[in-house]
Amino acid sequence: MNEDVQRKSGARMLTKQIVFAVLNVVSGMLFFALYLIIPHFHEVLVSFGGQIPAITRAVISAAHFFPVICVIYVLFSVTTGFAHKFSVAVHIWFFRIAAILFVIAFLSYLIAFVALYLPIFSVDL
Repeated sequence: MNEDVQRKSGARMLTKQIVFAVLNVVSGMLFFALYLIIPHFHEVLVSFGGQIPAITRAVISAAHFFPVICVIYVLFSVTTGFAHKFSVAVHIWFFRIAAILFVIAFLSYLIAFVALYLPIFSVDL
């Protein structure tokens, strides 16, 4: 009975660690993709000439902070590698922070995607 409980607990912990690693990797990839993509879009939009929508200008301005966000995120990811050595409560907080960062990265990517393609689809009437 005790071995079965330990096995289930170990399997649950392994599942959490895998989800944790996936959240870290995907979030890091999203932030890094935004860091690489936005400057290229800026060059293309400037070459078109014309007016750039306010949301697009805001996203392009925010892109200057993505290197700082990437560095902070890498430091967080490295720190989470040692999270298993802390208490369960600390480990849970690391997991929550990783989930929040994933949501922020995903929403940033969606907003940037819409904002960067908005000038292409805008029509002057």
